[in-house]
Amino acid sequence: MINYRNGRTYLKCEDADCEELTSSIHGFCTRHYKARWYLRSVGRTEKVERTSKGKWKHTRTGYILIKVGKSMEYEHRILATKALGKPLPREAIVHHTSAPDDNYGFCKWVRGNKDQLFSLGVGYHYGEWWGQGIQRNYGMTEKVFSLFNIWIPECPECVRKVPVIEKTLEKAHARLNELGSQAAPGFLNPEGLVMSATQNRGVRYKYIINE
Repeated sequence: MINYRNGRTYLKCEDADCEELTSSIHGFCTRHYKARWYLRSVGRTEKVERTSKGKWKHTRTGYILIKVGKSMEYEHRILATKALGKPLPREAIVHHTSAPDDNYGFCKWVRGNKDQLFSLGVGYHYGEWWGQGIQRNYGMTEKVFSLFNIWIPECPECVRKVPVIEKTLEKAHARLNELGSQAAPGFLNPEGLVMSATQNRGVRYKYIINE
């Protein structure tokens, strides 16, 4: 069967679970093409399903996406922006505390230590969730959160501070290559380090070794 408007033959939608016919050049029916268009607008490829008008949900992560103008935004980022009263920093990662995958147990850890974490005070607190079962493991038997804000006088017991290595990137890189991780002594293949640019208002940069 041919679509007389565009002259192309009707074929089955390329989505494996769909039985609809389409003559579109992209190979998908209208419903599945729109789903992929929304996903491309936020740089994702997972399958989503519509839950209500203007709202979509990732079937794998459970994250909710909301249509804002012509693009989609994560609901938890919108809520975090409203709570802060200002835009999130570009590099900020907002973890969804009810997400099924739980970010390697990070969300559960935050809920269990929220009273201690509140003692850090108002502000942006950057850090790294690492250890057992995460990326390189570092020979750890537990997961820990290391805080990049080393100038904070006191940290709660549930938090570590990253060790200060050197004052220049070259010296820090050489020391890591020679001695291995300073946060997990004995681990000789560290992922990288964090630089704090004091001349640029304390902006932090994550440096990945060999990349």
